[in-house]
Amino acid sequence: MIVNADAKTTSPDSIFREKGLPWAIDMDGTLIEEDVTEIAVRKSVLHPLYWPLFIWACLLQLPNGQAGFRFLEHRMPLRPQSELTYNTELVRLLESHRARGGKIVLATASHVSCGKKVVEQGNLSHLFDDVWGSCMKQEAGHVLNAKDNLNLAASAKARRLDQLLAPASTNGAKGFLYAGNSRDDLEVWSHPACLAMLLVNCDDDVLHQALKIPKPRLVIPQRKTPRAIIANNEDLT
Repeated sequence: MIVNADAKTTSPDSIFREKGLPWAIDMDGTLIEEDVTEIAVRKSVLHPLYWPLFIWACLLQLPNGQAGFRFLEHRMPLRPQSELTYNTELVRLLESHRARGGKIVLATASHVSCGKKVVEQGNLSHLFDDVWGSCMKQEAGHVLNAKDNLNLAASAKARRLDQLLAPASTNGAKGFLYAGNSRDDLEVWSHPACLAMLLVNCDDDVLHQALKIPKPRLVIPQRKTPRAIIANNEDLT
């Protein structure tokens, strides 16, 4: 179920039907229910074959922040069709936006190779114009704002979307819609270039924080989302 939250402070829903507003979609916990970093760590710990990779990832993690996680995600096998659960309500919204001629990119903090696998093996390539994700230091030299791309999350993700996606907007104001679920995503939603929010599968704390941001928003709730903050059911597909 897709709902319009806190209708008294929410702008008109037409912005969600505006084909000229590009959409950026988070992956872990948003497009898919799982977190590919957690999957990679769990596999590398449980299977002796992958212990050398896990040890090397730990060594990378200490001096380089998220580098160890990115290394594991890139090197561990990922089988989206059997290991992942796609958010079908979000996919229906993406299909509707795409049918209107809208632009959509996947923007994930996970390694970009994981994002491409999730899109391609989930048979969603027709919905996305591009996949943006984190990369290893040696991969980042040729990429715009390489430092941000080492961990494309929170403020780094907001900057990249502002610089590369917002200019693609053709609806007047230059900006984008962002779909996310986590505390890191609050920084993206709060960015001035983010004109509308899709709050997908957020836990209670993140949802309450996001609802304080005075921007148009739609909620695709967790099953446990408090019904008291939900109002005006609306089908935008």
